[in-house]
Amino acid sequence: MNKTPITLHLRLRQSQLLIRYQHLTHAAILAYCLAATSSLPIMILPLLIVVLSWLRFWVQSFQSVGFNQTITWRSSGAWEIHEEGEKVPLRFSSLDHYYSSRWLTLLGFKKGLFRCHYLLILSDNSESEAWRRLRVRLKQAFNQ
Repeated sequence: MNKTPITLHLRLRQSQLLIRYQHLTHAAILAYCLAATSSLPIMILPLLIVVLSWLRFWVQSFQSVGFNQTITWRSSGAWEIHEEGEKVPLRFSSLDHYYSSRWLTLLGFKKGLFRCHYLLILSDNSESEAWRRLRVRLKQAFNQ
């Protein structure tokens, strides 16, 4: 059995679970504003802000379909996060901490002394096989 880790590539797309959650949140806030507008006419301004925010989010959710990011975990332990449209990828020498469950994986990278960069990967962000390989490899790397 080969013990040397290989380079892992993970292509991320927009999460449909996160979009549904954001739509549900907008709907709940809109319902609250509608209820408050009946008793307080001053609540019309927050109501308009929520409606415009929801419409803007609705349009943006259809524009960014496809793969937006590529995560690469090199065999040396280095990480690269390349976003679509960016010329220079984010580079991290190592992973500081992580959390993984059946539904999500949270990667925490340390950049400098006080700066941290977090990356949230939901179960529907990428291909299921690549996401499973990432979770398995994280558990192997941190259990050694």
